[in-house]
Amino acid sequence: MGVRLFLLGPMRAYADEAVVKLPPRSRLLSLWGYLLVHRQRPTPRHLLAYSFWPDEAETESRLNLRRHLHRLLQLLPPAPAETPWILSDHSTLQWNAAADAWLDVAEFERLSAEPTRLAEAIELYGGDLLEGIYDDWVFAERERLRELYSHDLHRLIEEREQAQDHQKAILFAQRLLRHDPLREETYRSLMRLHALSGDRAGLVRYFNACVTVLRRELNVEPSRETRQVYESCLAQETPGSPRPAPAAASPGPKPNLPAPLTSFVGRERELEEVRALLARTRLLTLTGIGGVGKSRLALALATSSPSIFPDGIWWVDLAPLADASLLPQAVASAIGLREQSTRPIAQALADTVRSKRALLVLDNCEHLVSDCAALVAELLRASSEVRFLTTSTEPIGVPGEVVWQVPPLTLPPPTVMGEVPLEGEVEASASVRLFADRAAAALPTFRLTKGNLPSVVRLCRALDGIPLALELAAARLKMLSVEQLVARLDDRFRLLTGGSRVALPRHRTLRAVLDWSYGLLSEPERALFRRLSLFAGGFTLESAEAVCVGEPLASGQILELLSELVDKSLVTVSRSDPARVRYGWLETVGHYAREKLIESGEADQVQGAYVGLYLEMVERSGERLLRGPDQEEMFWAIDQEVANLRSAMSYAEGAGDHAALARLTSPLWPFWWTHGYVAEGRRWLESVLPHREKLPEDLQANVLQAIGRLMALQGDYDRAQAILEDNLEVCRRLGDRPRIADALSSLGVVASNQQDYARADNLWSEALEVYEAQADRWGMARASNNLGDLAVYRGDYALAIERLKRSVDLFRELRSTLGESISLINLGRAALLLGKPRRADGFFRQSLNLKVALADKEGIAWNLEGLAGVAGAEGRADRAARLFGAADSLRKAIGIPLPAPDLPLYGRTVEQARQSADPGLWEEAWKQGTAMDADQALTYALATDMA
Repeated sequence: MGVRLFLLGPMRAYADEAVVKLPPRSRLLSLWGYLLVHRQRPTPRHLLAYSFWPDEAETESRLNLRRHLHRLLQLLPPAPAETPWILSDHSTLQWNAAADAWLDVAEFERLSAEPTRLAEAIELYGGDLLEGIYDDWVFAERERLRELYSHDLHRLIEEREQAQDHQKAILFAQRLLRHDPLREETYRSLMRLHALSGDRAGLVRYFNACVTVLRRELNVEPSRETRQVYESCLAQETPGSPRPAPAAASPGPKPNLPAPLTSFVGRERELEEVRALLARTRLLTLTGIGGVGKSRLALALATSSPSIFPDGIWWVDLAPLADASLLPQAVASAIGLREQSTRPIAQALADTVRSKRALLVLDNCEHLVSDCAALVAELLRASSEVRFLTTSTEPIGVPGEVVWQVPPLTLPPPTVMGEVPLEGEVEASASVRLFADRAAAALPTFRLTKGNLPSVVRLCRALDGIPLALELAAARLKMLSVEQLVARLDDRFRLLTGGSRVALPRHRTLRAVLDWSYGLLSEPERALFRRLSLFAGGFTLESAEAVCVGEPLASGQILELLSELVDKSLVTVSRSDPARVRYGWLETVGHYAREKLIESGEADQVQGAYVGLYLEMVERSGERLLRGPDQEEMFWAIDQEVANLRSAMSYAEGAGDHAALARLTSPLWPFWWTHGYVAEGRRWLESVLPHREKLPEDLQANVLQAIGRLMALQGDYDRAQAILEDNLEVCRRLGDRPRIADALSSLGVVASNQQDYARADNLWSEALEVYEAQADRWGMARASNNLGDLAVYRGDYALAIERLKRSVDLFRELRSTLGESISLINLGRAALLLGKPRRADGFFRQSLNLKVALADKEGIAWNLEGLAGVAGAEGRADRAARLFGAADSLRKAIGIPLPAPDLPLYGRTVEQARQSADPGLWEEAWKQGTAMDADQALTYALATDMA
């Protein structure tokens, strides 16, 4: 089945002419678009995960990537095994160019490369790339395709003009004008073409349109060249076409650019992007945190642009300028303009730039931002040709300004942390390249080696790829090894000192850079900046309002102040959830803000609000993790905040607030379980146990229930039974029948795992009676699942299927994804044991899809084992071995072994599959399965025709 994909304009997809329903406001669309646009080369998985979910831990960002890929494949029709939609290996992903798909971008680029088919190419351009999607990666690709479309139209205009087909040339020029209505060159083409056609009215109309648009949008007048073309055409001195080649221009004035003292490393792509932006805008501002390399990028851009600005490039360094009133004189001095007593200096500047095609660079504007804005606005009004490039930690704030945030240098892949790094991927990262370059300058004997590469990676990642921080670290190699530098990074502000003596004072230490930015903040901005340092894994606006309010900050101020911190490049913005923006910052900035919070004496007060915020969140969502109809959303919400939850737990533990710690941890046990954090959850809960007698009995019951379940998952059945019996006793004292039923159910799980089936039957049957008396449909579904699973162990598969189908039906009615997915696994096992592998396959696949949506790692392992059993029963030994190997690897990673009652069944299914395999091939296939990452394992497991 063929698929047609449209990325030019709003994203659309069709499968056999039927519309593919795309999820609105989903990260999935951006990810799919990225793979399609970059279809010519594989993309490392770690880069995709980090780029799309930069504020999340590595494991969580990779999990998000797997979920989105799985949902993408669900949107698409099944593809043949030999031409899958996505090519996947251990480390990369790539859209398969050989798949049965037509892509408008690919066709547009192909036709644009054929001079005789440009007219077909422009008809495919249905709008800018991925309209409505604003992820960072899109802007550069959108600009590239815009430029290609403009180039095609230019070529068509020239071609039609040379053929004297003026009417067709006019149509192409009109199209180009709609595409970019601020480009004067297009107005000049239209005036000339109308004159060549004898259409004097059209000539006047387009000149007047040019005047109107430039005044309205940019508050400038048309350039001298535009007026000359207009006047020449009016006088019927229309320039012919083609024109003779112009005489060689005399070289323009020599730019006053500072000489770079170091090589330009790692910004090649960024340089191309800002060059394209500067060609389209008259005021481009490079923003970013201090030390990120704004000035160096601006200098590289200016140095590479002399031919574009024949009347000069003027560089004005404002860092030494403390008196704002001297700003016009500083600019005049850079231009070479002498002060005249007869005219104000600002007026003289305006007159000087009026007819210039020049570039004026204002470097380090942040401490004079208002005065820079006023001067730039005045000069923009004076000339339509001069362009401005400014660098600042915040935007200038002039209408028409395009702001481009300079990112830190690209980081080496997070997958190498604690592992042997992949040298090619590591050395390709810009941060490693810069560090190695500066390290060799500081210590000529320095080389990247297999021995120091892991430490270099840790250093670059810990310093966020900030060029200044990396250069300061490299300078320390005269005295310390890379390994010693890494060991001292907790004291990074004292470590990273001693920069170049010729650098600005604020660029000689990492602390001085941040002191400079902090010093430019107002007192309310400083207070918010300090208090936000408590957030460990990013935060929302609502979280900031809940935690940071308090003298001198009122609730209504937070949005405006947070916006200021974003503008000043101290806070970053993440749109991984299109419906809810999150904020964060670079690790180095967070360290600095935390120091300021401690110095302020506000830490205890703000920590109390912080812990309170996450207590409220957990208590609001805890029960819904296990029973609610919105479990997917609840697990995702907890996943987003897991770093903050851990931080809140640490504060509660450090303060000796055991009640708060119990309230934070006990409701989360389903999350610890499904996401493979069983050992961590158990550690938190065990730290509460010695203090349980001080807790209210209902809270004691919550802790005992949670820790007992986690102990059982780890196979620690004796301790789990003792803890859960204590829990049952507490629940009986409380007289809380729902709690009693849950306690009985949990004890039944332990009894079943101990293979005491008679006791498990009694406990679960008693629990079912309580649930039925309470009309608790979720409890009834749970008990039916447990009793059905028990029937599987006892070999009564018909009874098992009856009970498990009832459980599935109830869970579906309640929209309990977790419950349904568990019952489907048990149904699959029963069907497999009944000798019906095809039915079992369907149950396992349904469950696996639900487990992926929940990010339930143990559940995924169960389903991989189930599908392996199906493959073995059908004689597909290689597939069975790979799936068993993948499941075994996953279980070891999350620390949840198979329960004892399941080992005999597991052993039988493994042996059944092994019997039909060549022994050597079986071991090799198993090894291949253990080497699969989760993405590969899921793709392989869900393939419909995999051998």
